[in-house]
Amino acid sequence: MDLPYLKLGKTGSAKYRRPIRSAPMRAMLGKSAVEWTLKTRDPLKIVEAWKVKHAEFEALQAKAEGRTTNQIEWDMLHSAAVAHGLVQPGASKIGPVDSELESGRHAAFTAAA
Repeated sequence: MDLPYLKLGKTGSAKYRRPIRSAPMRAMLGKSAVEWTLKTRDPLKIVEAWKVKHAEFEALQAKAEGRTTNQIEWDMLHSAAVAHGLVQPGASKIGPVDSELESGRHAAFTAAA
C-alpha cells in the first residue's frame, strides 16, 4: 500500500503516523507527531480506516489554524485538480472541464475528489 503517513508494523498492524509541522497545532496537541492505530490488519479495511484518520488530522489542523470547512474543501479539491493536470498550482478556480475531451483525467479527479 502506498498511502502517505501509513506505517505498517512487523505483525501487520497499521498506524497513521504524521509529523505536525504547524506551530498552532503543535501547541494545541502538545506533540510533534501523531500516531493513531487503525485497529485492523485487513488491507481493505486499512485503506478505509486511513481515510478516516487522515480526515480527522486535516480537521484538527484546520481547527488549530482557524480555517473554515469551505477552505479545507477548496484546498482538497484544488490539490486533486493540480495532481490530475486540470489546473495550474496557482489557479484560483477549477473548470470548466470538458469531461468528454479530458475523460481520463476528469474521471480520476472526480474519484479523488
